[in-house]
Amino acid sequence: AAFSIFFAINALSSLFGPLLYMRLNSRVSAKATMWVLIAVGFAASIAMLLVGHFSPIVFLSTMIPFSIVNSYMRPFSTNILLDQVEGDTGSASSLLNFMHTLLGSIGMFIGSLPWSSYISGIGFTMFGFIVFALIVWVYVVRARWNGFKNVK
Repeated sequence: AAFSIFFAINALSSLFGPLLYMRLNSRVSAKATMWVLIAVGFAASIAMLLVGHFSPIVFLSTMIPFSIVNSYMRPFSTNILLDQVEGDTGSASSLLNFMHTLLGSIGMFIGSLPWSSYISGIGFTMFGFIVFALIVWVYVVRARWNGFKNVK
């Protein structure tokens, strides 16, 4: 029963990402938003690894910020990437959904490896994906991709 309650709380927290996106999208630049999302995701993953095993409440409190960041990223990244396409948005949308499914599957695989604990598996998965996001974002920013219309 406790797992179900914690799962429900975490799932409900995921509702805040898109709500925050709707409120902040027109007020905050995409670059600033991405840096904040990476910083929060990084802090949540480190907290998960360092203190997530202390108690179920501590575990949940480290998971919620990451869940919010994750759910914020979906409309944020979709909006930025679909703004780049001048035609055939259906194909672009299909590719985005495929990538979300592929990365989710990779995350489930990594998280279910024989870690020393389930919490370590989740923490290292979170950390790995946030580092991957950071590497990709630094590449995009350093390349100063003029083709990105919505990344200011």
